[in-house]
Amino acid sequence: MLNWLRCALSIGALQPALPNPAMLPYNWPLLIIDLKDCFFTITLHPQDTKRFAFTLPALNRELPDQRFEWTVLPQRMKNSPTRCQLYVDHALQPLWRKWKQMVIYHCMDDILFAQPEVFTQERIWQIEKTLNREGLMIAPEKVQLSAPWKYLGWTLTNTIVTPQKLQLNIKIETLHDAQRLLGDLKGLRPVVGIPNKLLESLQPLLRGTDLAQPVTVTSQHKRLLQQIMDCIIHGSVRRRDPDLPIQVMVWYGPKYLLGALAQSKKKTGEVWVLEWICPSLQQSKTLLQKTELLAEVIKKGRERTLQITGMEPVCVQLPMQKDTLTWYMQHSPQLQDALLGAGSTVSMEKIPNALLHWIGQWSWLWIPKQHETPLQNAIMAYTDTGWKSRTAAVTWQQGGSWRHHLIAADDKDLLQTLELVAIVWAMMNLIDPLNVVTNSLYVAGVCHQIEEAYIKEVQNRRLYELFVQLQRAIRIREHSYAVIHVRGRKWEIDLGEGNARANCLVSLAQRPLVSQHVLA
Repeated sequence: MLNWLRCALSIGALQPALPNPAMLPYNWPLLIIDLKDCFFTITLHPQDTKRFAFTLPALNRELPDQRFEWTVLPQRMKNSPTRCQLYVDHALQPLWRKWKQMVIYHCMDDILFAQPEVFTQERIWQIEKTLNREGLMIAPEKVQLSAPWKYLGWTLTNTIVTPQKLQLNIKIETLHDAQRLLGDLKGLRPVVGIPNKLLESLQPLLRGTDLAQPVTVTSQHKRLLQQIMDCIIHGSVRRRDPDLPIQVMVWYGPKYLLGALAQSKKKTGEVWVLEWICPSLQQSKTLLQKTELLAEVIKKGRERTLQITGMEPVCVQLPMQKDTLTWYMQHSPQLQDALLGAGSTVSMEKIPNALLHWIGQWSWLWIPKQHETPLQNAIMAYTDTGWKSRTAAVTWQQGGSWRHHLIAADDKDLLQTLELVAIVWAMMNLIDPLNVVTNSLYVAGVCHQIEEAYIKEVQNRRLYELFVQLQRAIRIREHSYAVIHVRGRKWEIDLGEGNARANCLVSLAQRPLVSQHVLA
């Protein structure tokens, strides 16, 4: 019935997202109402009812078919939700004009009112009378006047907002179960702040196209799900203080980067979160710089603050010290773009960690040990690989003499991974300030990005393991390093001499040994 109306007068969503409940001023009393049979109380204009006519056949064809006209808003028409939203909004306009200080959240038939003083019966009666004038009825059994209030999936007290759905079905048996769980978790992130690292580890459960296909949940997945449940149980946001400005704060740790719209009291040092800001889950790059994620979180925080307040954040608080910020502003175009032009002050004060007790200790973002240009008074090491010999070589000059180290390839090694093996060995064993010369442009590019990068798991398991080993080797180093790409070995002097020695080592390694009995 009325299937053809599903595509008629298509109108896009008027309210593409839900309001942030934390923007309700704290300690303001709330009134939440639900409109009774909202669609069936919105009447059509008498001249329009004939456009919504339909026919019902008589039982057993005993009588002529009967013709009816729809007199209220049809539920199955595609733009009916939009029409409903517009109609209820029209009914609320007199209240907005009359009580300008009142905050009204309106989503379909769920309406929330907030004001500084307690809602009296007189004011509730005026709201009901205004809605009745447009034919809208309040469901008396669904009127909420006291805390805790429940609205659009959230539980609100005078100060705190938590999700209603604290218990999730973590028993995953099929792909459909996994998709439903990940969808629920994504919706909870702005309130409970689930870091990307936990959700990324669950993404392999989503592989497949058949919703009924079985899904295997490992013990590691179960541990991750328990950590996520801890985030949900302890996670919350706080309703805002209208007298304090909103700022963007960023927390940084070894395995996560998380932002928030927050407020703070300078006298007490108290900080509370209004909404968590998370980086995108879909990582397009294999090696994603943390400064790129930091810039993304700052941009998201700025855009979200502008969306819910109409203004830029007053302050952006970063997990780095002044000299580190100065260095990154000179070397990171992404961070420049995120910070410049905002009109916000940048703060580098230490942020309290109490809000993130369920994640662990946060830390500063430091200047990387990696240098773009060669270091002075540093060890100069040269690497090369021999595909036929299945050998990698590292050679360096120390104490006036040349030294070298040969590494046999693993069965799974390719030419690129073998070159990475040599770099990993050099980083771990040549602990003084170090310059590494390689003829692999790919490996040089990896070394320039990997120190403070999030590593995306790739299909080549050997390559992924070497990425992790290289990053770990770099992080435990005390001294700086530089990796330089040199294309050719035409000259065997200066830099060319080291390259030639490395090449000679892998070439000699591939020469087969000749038995004594075949010698002349």
